[in-house]
Amino acid sequence: MNANEPPTRVLHLLPDFDLAGGQMILRRTIRVLDGPEWEHVVAGFGGGPLLEEYRRDGIRCEVLGDGGVRAWPAAFLRLVGLVRRERIDVMLSLNTPLDRSMAQLCALFTRRSVAVWFMSVAIPLIRFPPPLRRSPAFVKRLLLYPFNYLSSRRLGLLAATSTAVAESFSDHLRIPVDRFAIVPPGLPDESFDHE
Repeated sequence: MNANEPPTRVLHLLPDFDLAGGQMILRRTIRVLDGPEWEHVVAGFGGGPLLEEYRRDGIRCEVLGDGGVRAWPAAFLRLVGLVRRERIDVMLSLNTPLDRSMAQLCALFTRRSVAVWFMSVAIPLIRFPPPLRRSPAFVKRLLLYPFNYLSSRRLGLLAATSTAVAESFSDHLRIPVDRFAIVPPGLPDESFDHE
């Protein structure tokens, strides 16, 4: 990195700071990627026991809301404000519908890019109210199409843990499957060879 270049500011979005696999992996990843070329901010849509551990590691953290559905509009406005105030370059979202959809919408408003690592098959971003739940699939797709189309335009790096996951999200978000990089979780088998 050139000494005159500013660090890349990365906003990591979590659903909350609970003790869960993604939250633990992110904490370790930030520790490994700590250096002058990166600035990390972690934001969650709810608190949790890992919040203080992140802060003890010297990682800047923001809680955007209390995690409840009614708090989402206010949390979204806080997220947009955070991205603009901190001059975030890229947002990294893991695979939950809340942080992924919020990141994608925020990217539309702030003209930033979003990197997403899809780890399981597609799950709906929006839960329909009871009368619409009984609607035919084509009606639901028609209602979701504008959201999926607009929000997926700001997706930058797309990674999936397998081709099945990539194909699932390709169909769900109407994104060509060849835009997905396959990044399996964990270490490759050859890393355990002793030769």
